[in-house]
Amino acid sequence: MTWKALAMAVALIAATPAQSTKRTPPSDWPAYNRDFASTRYSPLTQITPSNVAKLPVAWSYKMRAEPNSPPSGAMNEGTPMVVNGVAYLPAGNKVLAPDPDTGKEVWRYDLRSAARNRILARR
Repeated sequence: MTWKALAMAVALIAATPAQSTKRTPPSDWPAYNRDFASTRYSPLTQITPSNVAKLPVAWSYKMRAEPNSPPSGAMNEGTPMVVNGVAYLPAGNKVLAPDPDTGKEVWRYDLRSAARNRILARR
């Protein structure tokens, strides 16, 4: 390799943005399996094998049936995510954000209305 080629390679590497080394905050679960390495590991220590059976239900969230939805008994399953202390739940054609402490819905995004708005904007 010539010095010119070596200098070019070094310049390209130096100009390439470094991969983020930011670690996921311990309380966040921002992706399926928690992280891009799919570790499924939480560093939190409040819940342990010795106390998990004694934990009470803090709150639950009932998914409401949508008009024209499948008959009751059909279940919607998804992986909730937590980013910056906000929980996000996929729920049919919506994404919900319940308060992690109370379960009260604090935010909702309707995917169908977003799709309608996109279609109307293109006309």
